[in-house]
Amino acid sequence: AESVPCGDLLTFDLDMLAAGAATRTQRFQIQLGEPIRDFTNDVSQEIPPETTTPVTSTLVIDQDKVISEVDVSINISHGLTTELIVEVTSPAGTTVRLHDRSVVTGSGIRTRFDAERAPDGPGTMADFEGESVQGTWTLSVEDVGAESVGTGTLQGWTLHTTVSGGYDCQPAGCTEPPPAEAAANLHVELSPNGPQLDLLFAWDPVASAAGYHVIQSTSPSFGTSEVAGATSGATTLTLDDGANTTPSLTFFTVRAVNSCGQEGP
Repeated sequence: AESVPCGDLLTFDLDMLAAGAATRTQRFQIQLGEPIRDFTNDVSQEIPPETTTPVTSTLVIDQDKVISEVDVSINISHGLTTELIVEVTSPAGTTVRLHDRSVVTGSGIRTRFDAERAPDGPGTMADFEGESVQGTWTLSVEDVGAESVGTGTLQGWTLHTTVSGGYDCQPAGCTEPPPAEAAANLHVELSPNGPQLDLLFAWDPVASAAGYHVIQSTSPSFGTSEVAGATSGATTLTLDDGANTTPSLTFFTVRAVNSCGQEGP
């Protein structure tokens, strides 16, 4: 089978057939991995007035994924946002100033950069694109005002990430190689079964095989083929009504497979 990159969306069409009924097709999709994920630090911290050292809060991400887009949501309560400087720094050392003493309606900063508001700068959220999301992200909040309006509070913040590929994909691996030996001496017989005409397959065992695939094709080169049936170790297979459900000229072969379903010759 072909490999599928992490983050891809697989689409399947399922054809449903029943006697006396129209054929129906249902499409369904499977997302491999999660390209979008949020990381939150909701530990509350006080922001003293006239800070000489910024209050910092960190997020540690343990997956090495390339950023294609990132937003930051912050939740800060404060009586005078024109005294606040808020910055976010990536593990690579890129710093973007989200809020630079600008006027905000209400008593605090509760917004999502970039979706709801662009950073004041210097820097934009696009500066993080292409970097790895892995490592320690730091949010710093500094009250540089001379007016005393009491302490503010950093109530929490969230890093909204979209990455190339996806999180939590585990590549399919196999500790054993595909069988090196081909299944030999394939025999095919016709077997009447009521109104059906079954096909009975039998072949010699392959020592390293965990199972077998019976492959069918309309071409002797098997350039275009499909699995007609499979076994978990048995060297025989019955294809119900196979003489009537396969094309009038059909070629068959058997391939041994390992425990991961990888085919041999």
